[in-house]
Amino acid sequence: MRERILNEAKQQTDEMIEQARQSADDTYARERSKNEDAIAELVLSAASKISGQSHTTESDRALYDRFIQSALEDLSFGEEAAQA
Repeated sequence: MRERILNEAKQQTDEMIEQARQSADDTYARERSKNEDAIAELVLSAASKISGQSHTTESDRALYDRFIQSALEDLSFGEEAAQA
């Protein structure tokens, strides 16, 4: 009888711990996504202010494309230097 009660208590405890972990993981993912969105908005806003351009979807896309192209060029240059 005692053994059964202890086993049930352990099982319930394990379930509660797993639910708490899952809840923490869900909260972390949700908050991280919100933070990533806020950071992206701040970066785009700052880039718009620095460049003097208005903040539109089209300008954001162009800015993003320029950034990606620059990053790819930097990576390409780094690969060429590593191969030399």
